[in-house]
Amino acid sequence: MIHVERNRVDETGKLIEPSNSWKTAAATKTDEAIQDGPIHKVTDLYSDSRVRAALEKLFADKCAYCETKGVAGFEWDVEHFRPKGRVAEDQHHPGYYWLAYTWTNLYLSCTFCNQRRKDKPRWDDPDEAAAAGKLDQFPLEPPGSRVMDPTGVLATEGRLLLDPCDDQPEEHLSFTPKGSAIARNGSLQAKASIKVYALNRKRLRDARMLKIREVIDHIEENVKGGNDRDIATKATLTVLSAPNKVYAGVVRAIKRDPAAFGL
Repeated sequence: MIHVERNRVDETGKLIEPSNSWKTAAATKTDEAIQDGPIHKVTDLYSDSRVRAALEKLFADKCAYCETKGVAGFEWDVEHFRPKGRVAEDQHHPGYYWLAYTWTNLYLSCTFCNQRRKDKPRWDDPDEAAAAGKLDQFPLEPPGSRVMDPTGVLATEGRLLLDPCDDQPEEHLSFTPKGSAIARNGSLQAKASIKVYALNRKRLRDARMLKIREVIDHIEENVKGGNDRDIATKATLTVLSAPNKVYAGVVRAIKRDPAAFGL
């Protein structure tokens, strides 16, 4: 996970967001949701193709949480950061229904981060891990700080989950040479996010490990070609840590502490 600036522009200078027609429709539905209260039935307007296209551009065709790249035929989830219909940690909470059509509450997510999925066996790791994924989880500390209706102030919540657009995830998350996500400096937000987003599922961990190997191999090839090691390392890490690169957060962890990865 890396920080993504929500209010950024594309290569032509156009702000990356859904069309004005969608924003108008979303504002109308938001007013309706507030008037309806907890009985409001959320429509699929939030997952409209105009929203998906904007989210794909904003997050560079990567899951906002695990940074896995989408491929042809891949179906993204439009994920509500604050759950729209219910909250797993509070059976009395109706869900943040008034945020169901709010652009800043919508994220591009792979199904494995957003839904509850079993972590199925790998050839060299045959145990099946328990199902994991965000779904309607939204833990707080303290739990009593939760906003219950549209009149509340969201900033007063003790939010535990890292928000890729509001937080600086790299200050909280790091990775081991074997691709596992770990908390930096005991960050409670990192620990909660790793658990809720299932950031240590087997195939994701292995994909990160391959990325680390790719980085190291690329540097070694440059050195063999006659380039200075420090220059080759800096150049490689700069290119592969760009926001549009897969698992840029892992590469940035290597950049912070090359020695931890054998560089």
